[in-house]
Amino acid sequence: MAIMIAGVATFWFGLGIVLRTEYPLLAVISKSMLPTLNVGDYIVVQGVNASEIKAEKIIGDIIVFPSPGPRNSGELIVHRAIGKTRGNDGELYFQTRG
Repeated sequence: MAIMIAGVATFWFGLGIVLRTEYPLLAVISKSMLPTLNVGDYIVVQGVNASEIKAEKIIGDIIVFPSPGPRNSGELIVHRAIGKTRGNDGELYFQTRG
């Protein structure tokens, strides 16, 4: 049993390193991305530089980000990026749909 747990942990952390993300595999838990993603689908997440994200209304990239509101603090959100802008602070901000 300990070997199995160690193997799963090694796989998880190794995959996270290769994909450059803390959460390399996620399950979709809401209907917000229908029909593209269904509840229960698993997605592979790859970390990228924010400037590389395509943000267009029809074919924008699907992004994962922590919920910005205090109500769902820490919950990961899966939405399509449909617009992006650079704020006065120099950070990129995304408009999403999903």
